[in-house]
Amino acid sequence: MTVYHRRTSILEPALEYRAEADALVIASPTGERRLPWRDVREIRLTFAPTEQKVDRYVLALRFAGAGKVQIDNMHWRGVADFENRSESYRPFALAVAERVARLAPGAKAAAGAPFWSYALQILAMAVPATFLVWLLLEIGGHRPGESVLGKVLYIAWALPIALVWMVRGRPRKLDLNALPDSVLPPVWETAA
Repeated sequence: MTVYHRRTSILEPALEYRAEADALVIASPTGERRLPWRDVREIRLTFAPTEQKVDRYVLALRFAGAGKVQIDNMHWRGVADFENRSESYRPFALAVAERVARLAPGAKAAAGAPFWSYALQILAMAVPATFLVWLLLEIGGHRPGESVLGKVLYIAWALPIALVWMVRGRPRKLDLNALPDSVLPPVWETAA
C-alpha cells in the first residue's frame, strides 16, 4: 500500500490517499471513500503548472459512477504558500498507474491536457504571439516608448516559457507500463 497526504486549500481538510491492492481509498476526518480500481475509466497524468504552483503535476482518475478524482503534488501550507510533495507523490502516482494497468486494462490512459483545454491554451498563446509580431512590424524604424518596449520585452520573455509548458502538456496516449518522465515530477538525488 502506498500512501500520499495533501491539502488543497484552507477550506478543505488534509486528505490521505491510499493506493491499496483493490481500491483507491480517500480518508478524511469525516470518513473514508473507497473507489475500486476496476471502475477506473480513464487515467490522465500531466505537468500542469499554475502561477503559484510552477512545479505542479496532476493525476486525474475518472471512475464509472463515482466521478473524477484529481490529485496533485502540491500541498497547501498558507495563502500563496504551497509545499512541493513530489517525493511522496511520485511513488504514489506510479503505484496508481500500476494498479490501473493491472486491474482496469480497458481504461483510457492519457498524458497532457485534455484536447479542448489544450486547444484553448494554443489559442491563448497565438494571440500574444500575433500581437508581438504585429507590434514589431508596426514599430518598424520608429523608436517605441518605454512602456511599449517594456510590454514587448515581457511578451518576448514569457512566450518561450509558455511554449515549454505547452509542449510538456500536449495531449497524447500513455502506456501505463512505461511512463515517460514528462508526466511525473523529477527524482532529486540528495547527498548522503
